[in-house]
Amino acid sequence: MILRILPIVLLAIIIADYYIYRHFIQRWRCGAVVRLLWFCQSLLTCAFTLYMAFQSDFIPEPKWIADAYLSLLFIWVVPKALFALVSAFGIKRRKREATDWCKTDYLACVIAILPVVGYIYGNVWGFHNLKVVRTEYVSERLPKGFDGYRIAVISDAHVGSFYSKRGHRFLQQVADSVNALNPDIVFLLGDIVNMRPNELEPVKTILAAIKAPDGVFSVYGNHDYGDYTNADSIAKVEMEKDLSYKMMAFLGWRQLGNENVRIAHNGDTIAVVGMHCDNNPDDKPDFKGKNDADVMAAMAGVGDSLFTVLLQHNPKSWRRHVLPKTQPDLTLSGHTHGGQMALFGWSPPSIGKGEWYGWYDDAKGHSLYVTRGIGGLIPMRIGAPPEVVLITLNTKQ
Repeated sequence: MILRILPIVLLAIIIADYYIYRHFIQRWRCGAVVRLLWFCQSLLTCAFTLYMAFQSDFIPEPKWIADAYLSLLFIWVVPKALFALVSAFGIKRRKREATDWCKTDYLACVIAILPVVGYIYGNVWGFHNLKVVRTEYVSERLPKGFDGYRIAVISDAHVGSFYSKRGHRFLQQVADSVNALNPDIVFLLGDIVNMRPNELEPVKTILAAIKAPDGVFSVYGNHDYGDYTNADSIAKVEMEKDLSYKMMAFLGWRQLGNENVRIAHNGDTIAVVGMHCDNNPDDKPDFKGKNDADVMAAMAGVGDSLFTVLLQHNPKSWRRHVLPKTQPDLTLSGHTHGGQMALFGWSPPSIGKGEWYGWYDDAKGHSLYVTRGIGGLIPMRIGAPPEVVLITLNTKQ
């Protein structure tokens, strides 16, 4: 999980620990026990980091090991690094004032505590603070029979992150919230699991309770293909099939992989199109992962006159691969998690020019809605709460 940034993490641990040891523990003449404990914690933190970096899978199993390491990073490693960085600006002042502590060190303490507070809040409260978002979509192409049609949208469940009893209660809250909305249909936009289909086993009864008169339909996300495991290509294909089987047999969901279905309501019909996840929307020539997304195959047989809702996990695909080839009226996506953090309207994915949360329209009147989803591999959300979305379709008069 952290192999790409391993040198940065190790340097942050070693430099911060040495700085604190050199400028405080030594100068305060702490005893041998304190010095030994300080050395041991530094060694153990580095060892844990190396263990995480060289896992064959993206994260180790069970998931609580990865969560423990993330807690260590946010509550211990990052605060120490921030304290050392800010405190270092006070070295000259401490020498000038002949003191072991100065105002800069107080500031360093305040800054160091921020990631601790943020992580605890985001993990304990923000990650489980479910919201229900109600929004509308108006189109003159929508058949009158679907005026007032209610679509419930869930994305990025990452059910493997909700392994605890509290996590199970949260997923139960999600299911209850969806059913309480009385939707006509339910769409799940991918990333059902973190890595493996067996993550569904402990929560299948909870998820199977999600029902709608016109059915529950799902598409795959990038985490649903087994690409985050070290399994060979054959085993990954079996994982994909196993996940599809579990969703259809255990949960009663209909999996759409580059295919479409017709939904009839009040005498009218619309098309629901499900694509495989577009894992290479930027068309990178060196991309080596799995990418079975085929919008033309998914739209096969769907005429121009038929109102169409397209399900695609990755919102980048909408402008780069979907619209240039076909014209679905409404596309629904997830994937971004809303950045899992939003402060004063800013979120990490908002830096780019892509679609990352909310409504987007093109010049021809085609629309995209991107949801924050309900889960995440990293169990923390700040200002970007998990959400269940209810979209009410209305015919433009």
